[in-house]
Amino acid sequence: MSKFDIGIFGSSDVKNPDQITRYLDSKKGKINSINIHHSSGVPEVVIKWCSENRINYCVHFPRNYDQNNNFDKGANFKNLLKIIDHVELWVIFWDYRSRGTKNLIDLIISKQKRYEIIKIND
Repeated sequence: MSKFDIGIFGSSDVKNPDQITRYLDSKKGKINSINIHHSSGVPEVVIKWCSENRINYCVHFPRNYDQNNNFDKGANFKNLLKIIDHVELWVIFWDYRSRGTKNLIDLIISKQKRYEIIKIND
C-alpha cells in the first residue's frame, strides 16, 4: 500500500476534537506526512495526533510578511498556493460557516486538487 502526503486545514472553532482524531486514525498507515495550514483549533489536534503516531508534519503559519520579513498583504495567499501544489490530498474540517475555509476550498478546486470535506461541530 502506498502512502501519500496530505494537507489539513480547518475551521478554528473545534468543539469535538475526537471527530478529527477518529478520521486520522482511519487513515493511519496510509499517511506519509501531513502539511498543516495553521490557524487554531484543528491544527492543534492534528499536531498532537502526529506526535503520538510518529507521523511527519510541517506547520505553515498564516503570515503577512514575505521571506525577507517585509510586509506583504498577499504573502499568506502566496504561501497557500505553494502548499496546495505540494499536497496530494486536502482534508478540510469545516463547520460550513467559516468564509476563510470556504475560500481555501475554492482555491483547491480551482487548482484541481483532490480533497475531502469533513463536517465538524454538528
